Amino acid sequence: MAQEHKYTVYFDSGSGTLVYKETVKDLTEGMVVYDGQVIKLKENHYVLIFSEDGTPVLLDKKGTYSYEDIRNKEKLAKQSLTASFFKYLWENIVKSKSVELNNAQGGVYRADILMKIPPDSCLVLNDTVTLKWNTLSATQSVYILFFNSKGDKIYSYKTIGSSFLINRGSNIIFSEPDIKWLVSLSPDPDKNSVKYLFTFASDEQKEILTADLQKFKKGLVYNDELNRLLLATYFGNHHLYLDAINEYKVLMSKYRNNDFIIKQDSIFKKLHNLY
Repeated sequence: MAQEHKYTVYFDSGSGTLVYKETVKDLTEGMVVYDGQVIKLKENHYVLIFSEDGTPVLLDKKGTYSYEDIRNKEKLAKQSLTASFFKYLWENIVKSKSVELNNAQGGVYRADILMKIPPDSCLVLNDTVTLKWNTLSATQSVYILFFNSKGDKIYSYKTIGSSFLINRGSNIIFSEPDIKWLVSLSPDPDKNSVKYLFTFASDEQKEILTADLQKFKKGLVYNDELNRLLLATYFGNHHLYLDAINEYKVLMSKYRNNDFIIKQDSIFKKLHNLY
């Protein structure tokens, strides 16, 4: 007998119910939807569920959704442009749980890594970028060191501050597109110390990303919070972490009481060591 296809509820905005025969239950995170069950939604509410392979199904209109309706929406979702970014949310959920597990075991989160922004492997669209890091105290001196793509140190700077502005065009030291940086309490840190990498986008990359982003925005036909969340996800998926950070700031400002947004913001921060 073939294994039954099922769905897992990831988020419900507050009014969804799951109906099976005479039983009616409020939708909750983690609830599983099986064949024969029905989801009911009221006006101006939505629910996001995932199939077992991570395909997202967004139900965002008032009405009754049978199991067959959900299956049909899943088939359409596999062809949707924005579906891949909902799926990226799902993949990040899995990654985040791995991060939480490793945190408990002392594996992934590194308090000794002082670097904060831009996160590691960030693609920078502008020719200026402000590096930020965590400070241990207001008077503690730190050293910010820069390395080229080969790992050779090209510049170091001692400061008691927590930020450093780089203007690519004004200093030949930062003329290469790929730059590694490290913030350390020592002027000569261990060679195996974790370094962060950021890359200045080329003109060709900027042109391609601009066109792709315009195409992606045409598929944002949901409510404001979901549109912004998908946009933040798009930025994250393309290593445009500075843009994603700014989008999450807007989301947390406008929807600070939305558990869905709070969860996604937390996942993003965990994945990129931004706490």
